[in-house]
Amino acid sequence: MKERSNAKRYSFEFRLKAVKLKLESGYSLKSAASEVGLSDTKQLRQWIKRYREEGDEGLKDKKPKIRESLKLAREEKDELKRLRAENALLRYLYKKVKKKNYTKQSKH
Repeated sequence: MKERSNAKRYSFEFRLKAVKLKLESGYSLKSAASEVGLSDTKQLRQWIKRYREEGDEGLKDKKPKIRESLKLAREEKDELKRLRAENALLRYLYKKVKKKNYTKQSKH
């Protein structure tokens, strides 16, 4: 599912306040949504579901995890390049040593 680019981002504190209005203060879903300024209850329902499943972590922004995975992928790609270069150098040196040893043995 593609996230809308114009979707409003809400802070963790805002989400938590909305969820707690519903779960702890006895507000109805519609009243809690209205109290915090949400135009409908769909978003609040999603937050409540995530809060019940994951606690506070379910209400935190997920984007940093994506950035972390992109950073990790970039680091792995850089490491792969470095290891390939090292392998190429080792193959080159191995061939030189092997050739040198072969040449020494041939002269004897």
